[in-house]
Amino acid sequence: MRQQRDNEEARYVLLCRHARHDDGRLVPSKDGNGIWRFPTESVARVLAEELVTGQDFLRLAKVICAPTPEATRTTNLLLERLQGEVWRANSEPPEQPSWKLTRKVTISAPTWLPESDKREKADLGVCDYEVTCEPCDDLLPNRLGQTESGAVATIKEEIKRLKADGKQRNALLVVGHQPQMGWISGYLSSRHLRGWSSGAVPLAASELVCLRLTKAKDEWRGALAWTLAPDDREALAAVSDKVKGKMESAKLLSAVITLAITALLGVLLDESRWAGLGTPNASLAGVSYSARAAVQVGFVLLLAALALYLLSMYSYDRILMPPRFWSEGPDRTQKETGAGDSQHRSVTRRLVQRRTRGSWLPRRPPSSSAWVVFRNMQRIWFWLFTPANVLVGLAFVIFGSALLRVHGWAWLPVILFGFALGAWSWWFRPVLGSED
Repeated sequence: MRQQRDNEEARYVLLCRHARHDDGRLVPSKDGNGIWRFPTESVARVLAEELVTGQDFLRLAKVICAPTPEATRTTNLLLERLQGEVWRANSEPPEQPSWKLTRKVTISAPTWLPESDKREKADLGVCDYEVTCEPCDDLLPNRLGQTESGAVATIKEEIKRLKADGKQRNALLVVGHQPQMGWISGYLSSRHLRGWSSGAVPLAASELVCLRLTKAKDEWRGALAWTLAPDDREALAAVSDKVKGKMESAKLLSAVITLAITALLGVLLDESRWAGLGTPNASLAGVSYSARAAVQVGFVLLLAALALYLLSMYSYDRILMPPRFWSEGPDRTQKETGAGDSQHRSVTRRLVQRRTRGSWLPRRPPSSSAWVVFRNMQRIWFWLFTPANVLVGLAFVIFGSALLRVHGWAWLPVILFGFALGAWSWWFRPVLGSED
């Protein structure tokens, strides 16, 4: 019941970074068929379909954007498509969108929907309703002196107003610049229970992300639900190369650990060597242990690390499978329900519940395959590869303590060295930022 209530009370924030521009004018590009388009147009087409036919049952309450030429023109491109307009194929570069923001739009169903489906969508309240559009000074670029707190505070207030009019409007669309979009996504994703999947969401030019929020302790927090990008083929190639590098690291470390385990087996199976390791020669927290115990514990840790390295290698190999051969299994939780509005809401609720059970992974479609590979790569790194490294480190600490005969207060410099090493690595960690 609690999960069902969270799904019904969820809020959605759609964040869109403005399109590539040159002195405030959007830059169009030519596709493989020689047709000129703005990259935002492909994002707007999928967004229009997602708002009306998507699984999350979104209803836009408001659109806000930074009062700059590039952000306003990007917003107008999105709004045109949401009103049901279809762009013609352009053999020449298209005209620039207006810099004057459209203040009100009516969300329309896609033209390809049958009339009966359009009427049903209108009855359910996901199309044929009016949305207000406003500029927001708090979303101005950082070069104008705007601070992080202004952009975040504005979004907090807008989220509180969602559904306040009793019309079940549960989504807010924000169009702006970096780093403001990163600040907002980082704030909304912070203190999320899924740990590694929280934090600011990287946005490319023209990209749009949807954050699904639930309320906890009077704060709205959530995670990435799905993304829309004009073209993620280059990103997919780049993240695949990164996966290949991690896979090679797992192979190399597996070979090294295998050699270490082989050496330990020589000690464990040699009776004369094994007998000489029985005298206690180290202690930790008042517990004495011998080199024999250190070898036994280290062997188990290295064996577990080897298993995790092999699992990492096979997992990385699996996510390198070309998207052409990905498949989606059937949802076996589906059950027949009543007809009409209740049936639509029941199916939507089950789909949302199914997705939120794995909310670390953006839903595809509409998300690109690059995001799916990226999030799987992160998950393998945090839950397989990194624990394997930790186990190897613990094994060598145990070996070293037995070799150096560390007792009592002799552990203090070891602990201090560990803290110093951790602080040093944290201070000189890579710091990556945004560029607008």
